Amino acid sequence: MLMITPLLTCSCTLKSGARKSAGTADDTGFSTVRESGYLSASFFAFDTYMTITVYEDKDGPVDESGMRRLAEEAQRLEKIFSTTDPESEVYRFNLRSSDRMEFSAEVLQLFGRTKDIFERTGGALDATAYPLVRAWGFTTGEHRIPSEAELSELLAKVGMEKVSASENELIAEKGTELDFGATAKGYLSDVLTGMLKNMGAEHAMLDLGGNIEVIGTKADGSKWKIGIKDPKNEAGIIGYVSVSDAAVVTSGGYERYFTDDAGNVYWHILDPSTGSPAHSGVISATIVGEDATLCDALSTAFFVMGAEGAADYYETYGGIEYILVMEDGSRIVSEGLKEVFTATDTSAVE
Repeated sequence: MLMITPLLTCSCTLKSGARKSAGTADDTGFSTVRESGYLSASFFAFDTYMTITVYEDKDGPVDESGMRRLAEEAQRLEKIFSTTDPESEVYRFNLRSSDRMEFSAEVLQLFGRTKDIFERTGGALDATAYPLVRAWGFTTGEHRIPSEAELSELLAKVGMEKVSASENELIAEKGTELDFGATAKGYLSDVLTGMLKNMGAEHAMLDLGGNIEVIGTKADGSKWKIGIKDPKNEAGIIGYVSVSDAAVVTSGGYERYFTDDAGNVYWHILDPSTGSPAHSGVISATIVGEDATLCDALSTAFFVMGAEGAADYYETYGGIEYILVMEDGSRIVSEGLKEVFTATDTSAVE
């Protein structure tokens, strides 16, 4: 399965008092709800539940068949990117017997984006770290602490510089594996958003297991308010950002972790340079921007890079805004978000 879990809480609420009609879920988990003013579809893909809501009149441009096409596209891409489905391209690459394999255009495109971000982040975002994640038991739930010798052996095969693209192939020595779990849902979000816009949607929200992307504003012209989960309080939020035409993605150590007998916490976001859980001082990284693939990738990379690395990336490349929650409870908000981020505790904001 891809390493992705729900990250964000949307503070938007649907209008109450309206008449609702709910569809019955089919064997793929697809169902729709039509209510006065919106059409919503839910389905299961990428190991999580996803919901897409389009706000429109009942004769709006997106109907149930359009929503089903979105679900089918999500499930098609999952079949390509899954690390556990024996029929997926990524699964077959990881178990290949030769040093090269042909891939579809989607994989080659996402590989190119991911490798570019790998280079920009100094390796903090690395799609070849899958053997390390597996060694810690995060792919199966059978958690363990690998030995230094085991990590050293695995690290010899890690690094996106070890994988190259040639026309329609990816080339790497056997033992180097791929996992697009840190970028695939962002890529999916970009794809589905493009499809919705082509259908004529002007006001919509995509919640892809917590990765949020919105099209336009809300139907009344106001901005969407996206709540950001408090990494130290499972039921709370640290505040919300008011956005339009943007993706909002968070990564945090609270998503998946285990503790040892001494109470030490080991979370699933690993530092590819050490092979162990990242400890940069950041416990939650939220990225806001128009490019959902980039936001997805940088939410992981900034968690690994820490506050200084995030600031350096921001100054060098721009294109995104960010919020970091630090171990001491303080929060760092980038300049472009200071006017649109409303904190629940303003004393913690820098």
